[in-house]
Amino acid sequence: MKVKNSYLKLMLWALTGAAIGAVLGAGSILFAKGGAASLAELLYAGAVRSTLWIQLIVWLVLGGCSLILMNKAKKWSPLMDSDEEGITEKKVGDAQNIVLTLTNVNLVIQFMAFGIGFDKRNTFALWSVVVFLVSTISMVCVEIAVIKQVKKTNPLKKGDPADFAFLKTWEESCDEAERLQIYHCGYKAFQITRHALLFGLVIALIGKLNMGTGSMSILLLGLIMLIQSISYGIYSLREKKGLQE
Repeated sequence: MKVKNSYLKLMLWALTGAAIGAVLGAGSILFAKGGAASLAELLYAGAVRSTLWIQLIVWLVLGGCSLILMNKAKKWSPLMDSDEEGITEKKVGDAQNIVLTLTNVNLVIQFMAFGIGFDKRNTFALWSVVVFLVSTISMVCVEIAVIKQVKKTNPLKKGDPADFAFLKTWEESCDEAERLQIYHCGYKAFQITRHALLFGLVIALIGKLNMGTGSMSILLLGLIMLIQSISYGIYSLREKKGLQE
């Protein structure tokens, strides 16, 4: 039976959420009584000791894949002019987009590993700092090289990656189809991130109640969610105002 009333749907979703929350809460309480705090501490201690190797593996794997893809895009680029169907251009663009994604993934993981590894229990803490700096700087250089590679194959693209206004300048140099793709992907990413943050808040709350993780994670996740929601609302109003004018 399909429910059509919006208020009834909302009540059903709320009841379902409450039921799931009750099950998770009860399960986490039982888990905590069974030694979840000690298990969490054991896992955290293992993560602290492993951060240096995680940093190295992530940097080498993602950096290596980025260089391979950049080299492939460079080899394919001269064939773009003779490819009337645009298949080569798509392959080059996909490779470059993957490289840019890998550089961002590396940056996030390096920050996470660096933050966890900067602990007195980590005997390799100083080496973690060195790997963090080398990996992030080198991957930023890779990102700049990819952007220059894109600009070489498409002279219409503008912007210096070292400028603060690079993203705005780059967006303005894109054509309508590219902008539509950017906005479409951005909206999907916004939706996924919103649900992920909400799920993270629930997990952070359970962690605080049963594992003593504190309130900082709740505050940070909530703050990010507020920034996301408010900024989206502000830009939405600006866009509507611009269309009316």
